[in-house]
Amino acid sequence: MASNLKQLRYRITLKAPVLIASTVGDENIVMSEDYIPGSALLGMFAAQFIQSRQLYNRAHQNSTFADWFLKGKIFFLNGYKVSLSDKRSLPTPRSFEIEKEANDQEDSIYDTLSHDPGKSTRTVGGFCIFESKVFEKVDVQKEYHFHHQRSNQLVGRNVSGEIFNYECLRPHQTFEAILIGEESDLIQFKKEFFHQDPWPARLGRSKNTEYGLVEVECLDNILQDVQEVHAADIEEDERGWVLTLLSPLLLINQNGQTSATIESLLEALVAEFRKDGIACDKQSIKAQKTVARPVEIENYISIWKARRPSQVAFAMGSCFHLVWDQPDNLWPNVILSLQRLQREGLGLRRHEGFGRIAINWQTPNLEQDIQNVTRDRLKEASKKRASLI
Repeated sequence: MASNLKQLRYRITLKAPVLIASTVGDENIVMSEDYIPGSALLGMFAAQFIQSRQLYNRAHQNSTFADWFLKGKIFFLNGYKVSLSDKRSLPTPRSFEIEKEANDQEDSIYDTLSHDPGKSTRTVGGFCIFESKVFEKVDVQKEYHFHHQRSNQLVGRNVSGEIFNYECLRPHQTFEAILIGEESDLIQFKKEFFHQDPWPARLGRSKNTEYGLVEVECLDNILQDVQEVHAADIEEDERGWVLTLLSPLLLINQNGQTSATIESLLEALVAEFRKDGIACDKQSIKAQKTVARPVEIENYISIWKARRPSQVAFAMGSCFHLVWDQPDNLWPNVILSLQRLQREGLGLRRHEGFGRIAINWQTPNLEQDIQNVTRDRLKEASKKRASLI
């Protein structure tokens, strides 16, 4: 995909419980993700396109459908919950920690990627708004639904005593997502889907029954330049940067298998730098410190009626402090390449929202405590609700 990209923001408001099935759980409970994956949003738009044009099993023969949904000309970024300050939240960096007995809504946050707080801490996790060293935690609300299972569909009641539970995203929450693509494609996409705002759609598992009803609404009248996160500029005299994952990152190793190792990350970065004409190898980049973990990625493909084989990825929120260890004259070109990767993403399945990265969202020398304004935002929201009663 070319670097001359634009973005289009939109919001998804849950009108009913929504189940985005996670790989975690057992045979009696289906757990839900706490965000809306880009793959699910791609499927939502694809289903709407097929229905509106009555394509059905001929959809792949339609050139527009193939470009948008099969060939990856449009990237469908994950939907993350909108904060109390009315902003799209993002996965909290895994290096953000808080004292073990501290209150998530009140106490200061430490970025352990930059320094050791010298205290016993725990990972904050979840989602947040983080701008100018100010932190707001964003909680995603869920609920459980109890069901009887009918092994014999001809009998209108449960006869065997089997039960199961659904964990769902609670209704009346709003999530914001982003579409990224060439300007011509996004203009056409906007005309196709956002000529009537808002419009109803179905999303997630069991969407043909009591689950999955949502409303979709466009936020932008005019396409914007790609800017998923407000990050600090890369300094020319620093020779280093912090790379933070805003979604899971899928990479492959030399054997063609998915891998979540620092070696596979460095290989992917070197390959991207070489695309931009920068002569380098793995030894050109040094990993100062990493706070990362692997995760299994496995989604259900409804048209196949089967799960896609699981793949290993770096979990969202993983972060890496990297340093350029080559001649100074190449560093300005490295900066340009990193800026391109912030727009285009890194790794596999980028059109499904994977591989979104932020450069210097956390600055390499963030040594002071991070101000936690979560409690203040909750108080402001409470006052606003009281004034409307």
